[in-house]
Amino acid sequence: MTRGDPVCRREDCSPFDIGLVFDEIHNYSPHQKLEFVENVWKPGELFDFPVSMENGKCRKFVSGWLKRFPWLAYSKYFDGAFCLACVCFGVQCGRNANKLDKLLKSPLTNWTSAASRLTKHSLGNCEIHNFSMTAMNDFKRMMQRGAVPIDQQLNNIVQQQIARNREILKSLFKTIIFCGKTTSHSGAER
Repeated sequence: MTRGDPVCRREDCSPFDIGLVFDEIHNYSPHQKLEFVENVWKPGELFDFPVSMENGKCRKFVSGWLKRFPWLAYSKYFDGAFCLACVCFGVQCGRNANKLDKLLKSPLTNWTSAASRLTKHSLGNCEIHNFSMTAMNDFKRMMQRGAVPIDQQLNNIVQQQIARNREILKSLFKTIIFCGKTTSHSGAER
C-alpha cells in the first residue's frame, strides 16, 4: 500500500469523513455542503491513529493538530489530513488551485513534516486557503441566517416582477373591456 491510498473500507467510516467526499463536495447543494461542514467527522479522544514508518521511525497523526488548526479535518479512510475550507471552497478560487495538492486534492500523510506544513498553510501565505476560509465563513453565516443565495434572490425578484406585470395587464384588460362596452352602449343609443 502506498501513501495516499485508502487504509480502510468506506463502510467503516462516517459518511462525514472528508476523505470520502473531497473530490466531489463541490457538486453538493448549499444545504448538503453546510450539513457536511457542520458535521465533518472528528476522531474522538480514544481514537487510535494508525502508525506508519517514516525514515525508520514510527509516526502518526497528532490529535492536538485538530485543536490547533480548526480548519483541519482528519480522514480515517485515508489516514490523512485535509483542509476543510480548501476542500469545500478552494475550487471556487480558481487561481493557483493546481499548486495546492496536499490538503486539497490529496491527503497529507507525511507526519514527520506535518506540523510545519500545517503551520505554513495557516499563516496566510496560501492564497487559496485565505480565500477558502473567507468563503467558508461567509457561506456558514449566510446559510445559518437563512439568507437566500443571490441567484435565488434574483429569481424571486424576477418572479415578483412577473406577478406584478400580470396584475397590471389584468387591470388594463378590464379597463379596455369596460371602455369597449361603454363605447358600444353609447353607439347603440345614437
